[in-house]
Amino acid sequence: MLSEIDDPEEKAQAQLTVAQLAEKPTAKTLRETLKKYIDKGLDQYIYETHLEGNLPKFLYFDEFYQMEGQVNFETLKKRLSDKQLLDSDRPMLGLIELARINLDQLVVAQNTLELVSRIEGAGNYLSRRILDYWSQNRHIQLRFDLRPGRAGDPPGFQNGTNLWANVYDSAHWVTVRVGTRSRGFIWFFSFLAWFSQQQKSGKPIILLLDEPGIFLHASAQGDLLRFMEKELKGQHQVIYTTHSPFMIDPRHFERVRIVRDRSVEEERPLPKDQEGTKVFSDPLQADPGSLFPLQGALAYDITQTLFIGPNSLIIEGVSDLIYLQTISAIL
Repeated sequence: MLSEIDDPEEKAQAQLTVAQLAEKPTAKTLRETLKKYIDKGLDQYIYETHLEGNLPKFLYFDEFYQMEGQVNFETLKKRLSDKQLLDSDRPMLGLIELARINLDQLVVAQNTLELVSRIEGAGNYLSRRILDYWSQNRHIQLRFDLRPGRAGDPPGFQNGTNLWANVYDSAHWVTVRVGTRSRGFIWFFSFLAWFSQQQKSGKPIILLLDEPGIFLHASAQGDLLRFMEKELKGQHQVIYTTHSPFMIDPRHFERVRIVRDRSVEEERPLPKDQEGTKVFSDPLQADPGSLFPLQGALAYDITQTLFIGPNSLIIEGVSDLIYLQTISAIL
């Protein structure tokens, strides 16, 4: 102990030695950093510090995430608190969040009139969004009926607060429930309600879609491709599966990946490196069945040009075109 040293010079030398042995700030910082590595492991530390905050958000949407068109908010709130949400609840929750309201407000019956304007605002927003990308009918408008349950309502909707989603068709002057519309329209509407809210996070999204065009008319599939190209390109990445030629953009075949499992095609056992599902970007490695959607997309695109003029001539190659143009110029 320094207090036990009586000689002043010896005590001063001891104090100098202690000061030199004291941990410097840089050494302390290094020790604390190394401790984090040791406690968590280097891989975990790098992930939490540098990668986790920059990772994109993965979102999956399939045919089961379809809004039913009506919901009882007390029942929905219970499923949410019990973590037992139905697939059809997710686009409805997107609609509720889009209207900037919460379930606690909605379950109070006397407050529903104050919330109608917000629900209508969300409906108007979705109506505009649908009309931007739904070319099959330009005369529809989404309307919502927010009211307490009544004795004549279906079972499960006679008590509490209910939301009924309707579609008004101004061309035919008729209103129908969203749930009675075509499955393609319900899918498109549910997807817009769900994804419009997901976009508000501001984070990059990798969107996974399972057969998105399965219930859509060919023109509606083109509308969906247009939505992806205009709304998602440059901000989010979309990965979807399809067997439809109308869900393939013939201008961007480089985006297509062909999935093939040769083990179900061959009668003889395959080498280990050829077993299982393989993903190809080269069409020459695909089987005829896998090529069909690509061929269909290309054929459809080509046939569209045949109707531009009254007389069309199909030739085999570019050289034929040059010959014909040269001869035509001479004649």
